[in-house]
Amino acid sequence: MISQPQKKILSYTAAGAAIIVVFVLLAHLPANARVRKLQAQADAANRQLNETKKIGAVKDAISKGYFYTQSIDSLKKDLESMRKKLPAEKEAPLQYIGTSATKFGLELLFIKPLTEKPVIDENERPLKIKDSECLQLPVNLKIKGGYKSIGIYIESLEENSPFLITVSSLDINKVLDKGVLTADMTLNVYLRNAQKY
Repeated sequence: MISQPQKKILSYTAAGAAIIVVFVLLAHLPANARVRKLQAQADAANRQLNETKKIGAVKDAISKGYFYTQSIDSLKKDLESMRKKLPAEKEAPLQYIGTSATKFGLELLFIKPLTEKPVIDENERPLKIKDSECLQLPVNLKIKGGYKSIGIYIESLEENSPFLITVSSLDINKVLDKGVLTADMTLNVYLRNAQKY
């Protein structure tokens, strides 16, 4: 038989259990439903964000690919332009050097090509453009004329020539005539070896 104090304990326990059940039904279950709903929304948002990132990555890749394609095309054009500036024979650049001097009113005292040598890259290997080895032809040149004409001539050789020509040394001396100078210089004319490798 259950005593009065035990009945009280059982009634308090039953009331507590009822309160817990009511709390679970009224508070906890709706909260779980809200959490599940929010989680589903968050998952949907994450999926959408990942799709957006993928689209962004594809656009970026397309953009970079287009940029790289443009860069490669530009480099190919530069390479072809450079190749055109490297003749296989030395006669045309030498003729250009002489005729340009007279065009600027200079007197060509002498022009002497030296021995061709291969152009070497930073790894000590011969430099090649489109399978053609690049050659450097040093040319000793002496001209006579006015200071301004000599300056324009040198600038024209380096910047306007249809060939790749650089000035590696320059020595200007005054002549007895007023305003007349002589210029001893060494030019480098770049050629390509006609023989394919």
